[in-house]
Amino acid sequence: MARKKSNKKTNKNAFLLSGVLLLVALVLWFVLPAVSRTPLIGDDISYTFLQSTFGYKEVNTEIQVFNFNIAGLLGLIFLVLALVVSVYHFVAKKSVLGGLAHFVVLVLGVAAGVLVLLSKTTLQIELVTIDPNKVHLAIGSYIVGPLAIVGGVIPFAFKLIK
Repeated sequence: MARKKSNKKTNKNAFLLSGVLLLVALVLWFVLPAVSRTPLIGDDISYTFLQSTFGYKEVNTEIQVFNFNIAGLLGLIFLVLALVVSVYHFVAKKSVLGGLAHFVVLVLGVAAGVLVLLSKTTLQIELVTIDPNKVHLAIGSYIVGPLAIVGGVIPFAFKLIK
């Protein structure tokens, strides 16, 4: 009986840790730059995940830089779903998903992390003067992607260990 209660507490702690990491990844998704480009003259120009996902127009001109990016939106949706499943499994007395919650968080977290790390590849560049070879990942992609992957792997790893 004591062993079962200990496993349940460890399971809850795994989902709590996963939820915290996924929440940090979600907040950083909105704050940190996702991609940047090197212009011919001057410093790098950074763009956030919101700009690279939902499209972006230059402020003073009507020049469309990026178009809508479905892969970026899927990355955000998977990240939010992984967070919701993780927090729900931590809070709920009995999970709707049962033993599949570990696997669902794993799949959603890893998919979100991979899509974030592929944000340069899936970028929909509209402006002809931007050389795709001069666009590179910014610090946000390098932080949010691994955080989402680790946040997704933690509950599954705890289940395998116990």
